[in-house]
Amino acid sequence: MGDSYIRSASVTLPLTLAAGQYSIFVTTGGPFEFRSTDNNTTASGPVRVNYVAPPSYDLEVTSVTAPAAATDAAIVDVTWRVGNSGPDSLATSWWDAVFVAPADQPDQIVQVGRFRREGGLAAGMFYERTESVRLPSRIQGLSRVVVRADSDDEIGERNESNNSLRAAATLVSLRPRPDLQVTSLQAPTRVDAGGVIDVDWTVANLGSAATPTGGSRWKDVVYLSLDNRIDGGDIRLGVLDNGSALDAPEPGQPAPAYSSHGTFRLPRGVGGNAYVIVVADDGDAVDELPYDGNNARAVPIAIDVTTVPPPDLVVSNVAGPSDAFDGDTIRVVYTVTNRGAGPTVPAAWADAIWLTTGRDRPNAARGDILLSTVGHSGGLAVGGSYDAAVDVTLPVQRDFRGRYSLTDPELKKVRVLGGISNVLEAIGIGAMTYELNQAKGSFGCLEGRAYLPDLTITGPQSRLDLAGEIDLQASTLDFEGDFSLPRK
Repeated sequence: MGDSYIRSASVTLPLTLAAGQYSIFVTTGGPFEFRSTDNNTTASGPVRVNYVAPPSYDLEVTSVTAPAAATDAAIVDVTWRVGNSGPDSLATSWWDAVFVAPADQPDQIVQVGRFRREGGLAAGMFYERTESVRLPSRIQGLSRVVVRADSDDEIGERNESNNSLRAAATLVSLRPRPDLQVTSLQAPTRVDAGGVIDVDWTVANLGSAATPTGGSRWKDVVYLSLDNRIDGGDIRLGVLDNGSALDAPEPGQPAPAYSSHGTFRLPRGVGGNAYVIVVADDGDAVDELPYDGNNARAVPIAIDVTTVPPPDLVVSNVAGPSDAFDGDTIRVVYTVTNRGAGPTVPAAWADAIWLTTGRDRPNAARGDILLSTVGHSGGLAVGGSYDAAVDVTLPVQRDFRGRYSLTDPELKKVRVLGGISNVLEAIGIGAMTYELNQAKGSFGCLEGRAYLPDLTITGPQSRLDLAGEIDLQASTLDFEGDFSLPRK
């Protein structure tokens, strides 16, 4: 508060500013200032501006030449000519930029090159320049090359409209690309649910180019599907790396290919008529445009479902200490028994231990707390069981809500108070130090008593009004006057 800073800045006046007197305004702002928001702008004294006609330059792109045909991502030569049509010579430098845009969508323009012009340009003179640029990938059809002189607007010109020019349209076709296809696929025609199947497939390159040198790494994925199309509901059975890179096919010769084999386990819960689908290059690591949609092959498979008796895991004999404080580490023991009609499949799961406010299913939305998750490995036959003992730490509570009674520290005197004020002397407890003791069983699922520590009543007229829900955040509280507690 009270600090200040001094700052200077250079500004460029507009070329079209007429002569006369002006003021320069400075506005600051940023932090919230409540009421003091109308004093953030200050004006300078009068500044006399004299108009001096600036040099007049006029850069004009007069021609642009590009190839009549090319392939996407090809390197092409672009030639352009720029003249200075103004009466004054330029002694500075600037950037020329080259762009490409679809002929029918000029707003989809993409910059493909940027080149510095050094040495200025005399009035009435021109320069011609040829540079190589790479066309964007995955484009096709008619495109136009556009050149803009002084693309960063470094030169003050009164006429900017002639700084850009388009070349005649270039017909862009797709360059040769590989085309990966699953040309054969073998899998069993019938299998039991949960069974293991052997799958064999062949992937061939039927395109007009080899898979990329140094980039021929992709994944083949095997799916189980209820139809012969890939969608979000299919089950992934496995993933294998591609067998090899693939050259482009030679005329009259078989297409380069590799064969793969995998063994996969079907899920137990799927039955009926289904399909095994193999997708080559499932992650689109290889650019195959326009052949991206033919990488999958499917074969039917009938899955027989045998009814499996279900297991039923039951938790019993849960035990722990009868009293505990928040922050304590306690041991919880319990037994898990399979009382169902069949064994547990799979043979691994997790047991969760909660601190809850009720005896029903735990619910975090109502404030129940997950204390620990313990993994179990090993199946249980019908009637099988295991015992577990887990040490858990109770959370440190800072929110003491509930219904309370007033006691002495030894819990020998308990007085349940109503919603009216009572004087300590009148209830026969006296001006002493007492503790608020929460009712048994109402603090989570712990049996015993949870204590609010170090609550001090400071005098015979002390008042503690807890008639509603409370939230005590301190360990020691002092009160003056009468006190009242809610009826239990």
